[in-house]
Amino acid sequence: MLRPGIADIGFLFLTSEGCVGSSDKDLYVGKTFKNRDEFKQHMALYAIKQKFVYRCARSSPSVMVLECSGVSCMWRVYAVLVKGSSLYEIRKLRGGHSCSVDERAGYQRQATYSVIGEMLKQQFT
Repeated sequence: MLRPGIADIGFLFLTSEGCVGSSDKDLYVGKTFKNRDEFKQHMALYAIKQKFVYRCARSSPSVMVLECSGVSCMWRVYAVLVKGSSLYEIRKLRGGHSCSVDERAGYQRQATYSVIGEMLKQQFT
């Protein structure tokens, strides 16, 4: 039995705080995350749920740009470190995938041990 506020959808345990959801409403310009790791965790879970693979097009301590791995797909997220804090904020989002279903295959590889471990850690703390 799961704690209240925890949903079981297959192997994913999702908190009621909106760790990941089923629509693009869970990803929007202005959405903030506690830190870079939380942003990466959210994006990994989001990609698994939405069944697509992304790649990191650009990464530095203050910026992350993620793009769909589909050759012609325009999906893209641009997130930055908010000055004077550890918060990460989505500043630009190009939603909607123009890639084929075949190009989206392989999304399961984003379920790394660290992503699964963090999900389990959240459930038991």
